[in-house]
Amino acid sequence: MASKHPAKIPDYETTLGLLMISWACSSCRQESRMIGFIRVEAKRCFFCFCVFLLTACGLRSGDAEQQIVGEWSWTYIEGVGRLTFTADHKVTEGFPPDDKDGTNLSGEEFQILRSGTWRLERGVLVTEVDNRPLITILKGLTPWDLPPFQKWVDRRRIVRIDEQRVVFDDGHVFTRVHLSK
Repeated sequence: MASKHPAKIPDYETTLGLLMISWACSSCRQESRMIGFIRVEAKRCFFCFCVFLLTACGLRSGDAEQQIVGEWSWTYIEGVGRLTFTADHKVTEGFPPDDKDGTNLSGEEFQILRSGTWRLERGVLVTEVDNRPLITILKGLTPWDLPPFQKWVDRRRIVRIDEQRVVFDDGHVFTRVHLSK
């Protein structure tokens, strides 16, 4: 039976958009039908389209990397720790001296106990650190009582990043360090 309304052939951008939605949402293809172009039923594909947009418009690694470079603090039970991310993808993890809580200290005042590398993988901050700096410190103090060499890999999905904070999906927050002079 012929349709009363002939199929409207969309312009190039609309066709490309529909093809992209259809490609991003292969689970909806069984609902698609051919009318000179792939048409996806919008109600069924809306969720997948949103996921596609979020993926396409997510953190661009170059921009996010520039925002991550610098000194950041985080709070733990005994005080405030310090992470330093460099542009050459090195990271150090420091803790304040025992008699201080870590607030209003310069980076040089922290005891660096872990170091390693960092990278971004699709909005996930990956740090790979080891305790080599701690072992080096203890070799000079107590060479007979050295801890074993250890490595840690930490993966945290970034929910939001701006000039002041990095917020992760697990609730952890890094706060940019701004020392008052």
